[in-house]
Formats: sequence, C-alpha cells, structure tokens
Amino acid sequence: MAAAGAFDSGAGARRDRPAVIDPAGVELNQLWLAWKGERGGATLGRQRLQLDNQRWVGNSGWRQNEQTFDALVTQ
Repeated sequence: MAAAGAFDSGAGARRDRPAVIDPAGVELNQLWLAWKGERGGATLGRQRLQLDNQRWVGNSGWRQNEQTFDALVTQ
C-alpha cells in the first residue's frame, strides 16, 4: 500500500484514515555563539548536530519542529 493519501492530514475530510497532524506552535531551532581561534574553536547554544549518516544523532529534518540539542561543541 502506498503511503500517499493513506492518512488524514487534518485538512481534508478523510476521517476513515489515521490522523497525522503537525503540532500547534513553533519553536526556536538554532541560536548559538561561536568562537574560533588559531588552535581551535567552540560553539555554545541550541544547534543542529548531525553526526556521520545521522542514524543515531541528527536533526530529523522531516519534522515540523526539528530535533535540536543544547550543547557545547569544541574543535
């Protein structure tokens, strides 16, 4: 079965399908401070972290509200 049209987005009258509705509201995805010197740098704040192929740590960009992390990253 194809996924297209197999759910109720909330915009139509397909009440016989499971509801998949985005959450109400918005959120701040990124806000960070960065510093870079001659020997390294650092980033502090809410940021997207995407490691390797994003299987374990990623931003889940397909969601309305992406997954972000409050973190300190050093380089």
